[in-house]
Amino acid sequence: MKTNIFRLLVITISTAFLVGCGGNETHETTDETIVKDTVVEVEVEQQVDYALPSPLRVANMFKRAGLPFNSSLMNSPKNIEKYVSKDVQKLNFGVYAADLAYSALNNQNQDAIYYLQSLSNLSEKMWHTNIFSSVGILNRFEKNIGNEDSLINVLTDLQMQLDGYLDENGLSHNAVLIFSGAWIETMYIGSQVLEKEPNEKLNSILAEQVGVLDNLLGLAGQYKEDVPEDLTKDLEKISNHFDKFRVKGDDSDDETENMSFSVEELNALTKDITEIRTKIING
Repeated sequence: MKTNIFRLLVITISTAFLVGCGGNETHETTDETIVKDTVVEVEVEQQVDYALPSPLRVANMFKRAGLPFNSSLMNSPKNIEKYVSKDVQKLNFGVYAADLAYSALNNQNQDAIYYLQSLSNLSEKMWHTNIFSSVGILNRFEKNIGNEDSLINVLTDLQMQLDGYLDENGLSHNAVLIFSGAWIETMYIGSQVLEKEPNEKLNSILAEQVGVLDNLLGLAGQYKEDVPEDLTKDLEKISNHFDKFRVKGDDSDDETENMSFSVEELNALTKDITEIRTKIING
């Protein structure tokens, strides 16, 4: 049986309707775009399943909480030449995937094109093949700028191409590093903005990432032979900042109370995330 762990990077967008999980009721929406969660089923001996959202979903949550666009916070495509080792390439593939999502959600089409090119170049470096070429992702993206539905289809094809290639070639474990890079990049952008300008909703979204981080650490543990030890230690270092949001014993009623960081806590979290992100993008 194939294990499509790379589905955590799926880019799935729905407009007009959202079907509730509790029944058959359909709710009409406005023109807002809704990015769906994607469930990753990881088959291991212990039969433990972990669910992670896509980088686009994470970026969309931050945007809805009021995260503004700031191109200076993204990783420059020019840095790609510094990425020599496979692990560094995978992490920065995730970083660029997050920057692509951040750009696309903010209608920064030229930036999105740059990051698509960066992902294509990293694909060549990592797997000695451009896995986007068969569906002409870049050309299709450029031709459909201004047509939101068509761009969504292009990005969905991109995910399917990546998913299929990794699954068929036994490379699904690469997604742990890729998602780590994407998640750290989004957390970096969010924490940098929040540190400079308080935003209660954005603060809560940042705190709610505790669940994503716990599942990511679970995956890192299951694939520990393929995940660098220093990356796991870095994720654990970030995890320490979220301890107060974890449910302990019978205190489940307090699970969602005070889901925000104090100024001091946010400063400490931002410092660690910035150090880890800087290490990743510096290669």
